[in-house]
Amino acid sequence: MQTRNAQYEIELIGTTDPPTALRPPTAKSLVFACRDTMPCQVTLQLRHRQSF
Repeated sequence: MQTRNAQYEIELIGTTDPPTALRPPTAKSLVFACRDTMPCQVTLQLRHRQSF
């Protein structure tokens, strides 16, 4: 995702590994109930735009 205004430009990039099976506590003890993207890498770039 990215956005900009007259002074700055911002870019945000997020990547994840394949979803991991999650065993949350439930009424039936710990059971595989969903998948979640736990490990991730986030990169944020902020650039100053120079007007000419």
